[in-house]
Amino acid sequence: MVEPIAHPGLAAIAYLLPGLVWGLLAYVSARFVRDWRPASAFLRLLPVVGALGAANYAVMMVISLVPLTLHLHPPLPLRVLYLLGNMGQVSLGATALHLVRYAPGREAPPSRAWLVANYGAIVVIGLVSLFPPLGGTHDLDERLRLFFAVRNAYIVIVLALIGRHAVRMVRRGAWRPGGLGDVRTTDVVLILAGVAGAAGWVVVSMWRSPLSPASPALLVYDMLVGLGLAAPLAVRAL
Repeated sequence: MVEPIAHPGLAAIAYLLPGLVWGLLAYVSARFVRDWRPASAFLRLLPVVGALGAANYAVMMVISLVPLTLHLHPPLPLRVLYLLGNMGQVSLGATALHLVRYAPGREAPPSRAWLVANYGAIVVIGLVSLFPPLGGTHDLDERLRLFFAVRNAYIVIVLALIGRHAVRMVRRGAWRPGGLGDVRTTDVVLILAGVAGAAGWVVVSMWRSPLSPASPALLVYDMLVGLGLAAPLAVRAL
């Protein structure tokens, strides 16, 4: 389930802007792969990460335009969107972590066991996301708080792992032309800011009711985190 929103116009903008950045990443990197046929697994996986990011924000934007009353008693199509939104966020995190494992400078690709554990989390989160709305209205607020806290904690862990890999390969300085394989200080700063931002999601999940409308400040917060996480990859694609 995704939280109801009382400011659909602002929410649409907050989700549209990061979605456009992720979509641009997907488009540019996909054209590069199509035209140049690179052997690098990192470059071949990059369009998938961009497409998942764009799709994730597209789902959230559509949900934000749904009237608030429907969120209180969601029909089946809206419940499907909830499921897609929750699984989309986890899929983006798992694929981004997979992408980092193929980054230049890595000694060996991830093992089959690592891949199963990494992508198995998508199935687990997807199944868990079905239970809060299926349990009826009794203590629904508490069940949703717990689910959002677990899901967001997973995102924090994934971002922290990505940050750990980035720190090992970091080179001082800002972004430079031609540095597709370089991890710069700017990247690490943005990734660590993303970890802090995702940690804030966990705190918010436990503090506020998921059934209450998201405030304008929270929407802007989500937008800034989304843009910050997309920036390192989008800049490289351009």
